[in-house]
Amino acid sequence: CIPLIDVVGDAAHDGILAVNASGLITFVNQAATNILGFPAEKLIHQSIHEVLHPDNDASASACQACAMLRDGKTYLNSTGTFRRHDDTTVAVSCNIVPFPANGNARGAVIAFKQIGEHEETAQDRQLHRTTAEDAPVSVAADGGHSS
Repeated sequence: CIPLIDVVGDAAHDGILAVNASGLITFVNQAATNILGFPAEKLIHQSIHEVLHPDNDASASACQACAMLRDGKTYLNSTGTFRRHDDTTVAVSCNIVPFPANGNARGAVIAFKQIGEHEETAQDRQLHRTTAEDAPVSVAADGGHSS
């Protein structure tokens, strides 16, 4: 039987990571592995900061996931850069939400998407709509052609 959290996580289009109070990744969904290029087993129990940030990043103090674990604040619509498995980077927009216990952050959920992903889709749709409107021949609903 597949745990409900796995089903829900994999149904999401955004990448989802959960981290514990020590900043270690405890959950990863399929979208996160697709965006980051890491197999899930390479992410679980690894430091969120060390996995996601390029080597040239200043320090953990600049990492909002690390900051959230220190201050327990929610970060919405944050933008940043995550490192992919092949050492390239991807620009992301993310929400970092703590799950508190006794007023302290016990961990966090990080939901993220590649920046430009939805804009490109909208641009592609506009391009296809414009191309279809400009076409001299259109396809009728019954599969026949009209001019």
